[in-house]
Amino acid sequence: MGWKISSHNHERRNKVLQNCQNRFTIEPDDFAFYEKVKVPPPTFCPDCRYYARLSFRNPRKLWHRSCMCGSVSSPRAKHTTVHFHGEGKCPNEFETSYPGEGKEIVYCEDCYNTEVV
Repeated sequence: MGWKISSHNHERRNKVLQNCQNRFTIEPDDFAFYEKVKVPPPTFCPDCRYYARLSFRNPRKLWHRSCMCGSVSSPRAKHTTVHFHGEGKCPNEFETSYPGEGKEIVYCEDCYNTEVV
């Protein structure tokens, strides 16, 4: 890693940030914590860091999907245990935060618990 926090220079600092150009203060206790956990001091304000974390979440929307248990696109087209619906495709439909055009394989709760638990 190319960064180093000098332990002798922990005075209170105001930083102008690279994203929003807002100022925020980094306290001496914060520098001690960053040194302890071996991470560099932040270059984004708390609000920008919060919005960056939100960008990794799924959208606040639900899509109507069908269980992919036993379907051709499922990695487990063959069941490893006996399901309530037998050998064919599961008839369950549900709402999920994963969009239909995504690559994620989604199972209904019953099929997931049968396969995994």
